[in-house]
Amino acid sequence: MLTLPLPLALSTSALSSHLNTITPALLHLKNTYCAICQGQSTANVANIIFSCPLLASTSHPLTDLGKSQASTAGAALFSLLPTPPALESLALYSSNFTRARETKEIVAEELQP
Repeated sequence: MLTLPLPLALSTSALSSHLNTITPALLHLKNTYCAICQGQSTANVANIIFSCPLLASTSHPLTDLGKSQASTAGAALFSLLPTPPALESLALYSSNFTRARETKEIVAEELQP
């Protein structure tokens, strides 16, 4: 059982009331977030778990299959956008790892009308 200090302790009814005042505000949020995993990389093929930032940012690019996977993900993401898509409101982010950066670039190409 978790015991809260008195200033943080709320009765069930008080907690319910507090949550009801927060929840309506959450219903009006306008942002949508999507996460896409990178496509297959040469490290995946070699069965290497490779996370060293110094090396991963310059090595282990996507394979042809990984490029195809990224393209498919980009097309799927494009299909989820409203018509016409508001591309100026999109932001794509990735790590600096080669595989992630290449995936982001391919996805971005698929988002072009």
